[in-house]
Amino acid sequence: MRDDLLAALLAAPKSRLLLTGCTQNLPEAAAAKAIVQAAPDAAFFAHFAPDALLWSGAPPQPRLAEQLVQAEIPAALFNLSAAHLGVRRQRRTLAGQLAGFSAVYCADEAAHDQLQSLGGLVPELHLTGPLHPMVALPPEDTQTRKTLSQRLAGRPVWAALGVTAENLPILAAAQVHARRAAPGLIVLVVPANGVDAPGLKAQFPALDIQSAVMDASAIEPGALVLASGQAALAARLAPVAVLADSLVAAGAQDSPLIPANLGAALIHGQHFGGFGDDFARLRAARASHSLGDNAALGAALVGLLRPDAAAQLATAAWAMLSETADTLGALAALCKAGEG
Repeated sequence: MRDDLLAALLAAPKSRLLLTGCTQNLPEAAAAKAIVQAAPDAAFFAHFAPDALLWSGAPPQPRLAEQLVQAEIPAALFNLSAAHLGVRRQRRTLAGQLAGFSAVYCADEAAHDQLQSLGGLVPELHLTGPLHPMVALPPEDTQTRKTLSQRLAGRPVWAALGVTAENLPILAAAQVHARRAAPGLIVLVVPANGVDAPGLKAQFPALDIQSAVMDASAIEPGALVLASGQAALAARLAPVAVLADSLVAAGAQDSPLIPANLGAALIHGQHFGGFGDDFARLRAARASHSLGDNAALGAALVGLLRPDAAAQLATAAWAMLSETADTLGALAALCKAGEG
């Protein structure tokens, strides 16, 4: 169950949820307000008498489907894929399973086309794509952001996230290349978790970059090292963010969707760690710049430091991340309508 959908449902003061199926690791607010049942059974309509139903995935079995019809409550089926439908079913079979739903939201075209070809099975049929979880953003240090933003004003800037001793030479070479086209260019260096910031600074002279000097009036061209937990701050300050950990074999340590959701245009390498699906979504939406060769990072920075280029990627990422907002709103509204 998506945290953002849960939050919308829990926002109604009188709402109480019955959650079935995968209910592990619930947010604290949901765990305090929800009734949890390991799996739906034939008795839960009679026992709980719900006011509305949201059903994810495969349609309910015939006995439950019949009880839903008899309950006469608002109901929606979402995240329905062709895999849930399996072998093409007869219209009569599907009609029975879907009869109690006022709306069906399909996760892929195959499921949508199959139901559409059968005609008139549900009052509303929508193709939404899969409902991906929204990214939880870290809290913002407003005062620090404001201070740094004022001191960076007028300076070209980019962020390097997840920096280690291994990927720093790649970033340094890119900084040297890019500052020829953008004099005064600053890179905000965010060390990877567990990486010693002073140790990174010690490498700067050999890599031909300077440690930026912060005062009330100026910042010297070079690199400003932040704390390892300040990736979100850097992504909020810089129009372009390089996911440094994706440039080397160790791979990405965090989801690229976090900086993307903070408005930064992303540049990344080919090492995705455990976040391959997130990177694939960005690339499919043309919402990131994917490097085939780390040596091209400097040129990629020069291109994306143009405001129009960075804005194009950031806008594409925002559109991708918010593409299911209307569906979530419709599902929450259906439940609220059931409350009367």
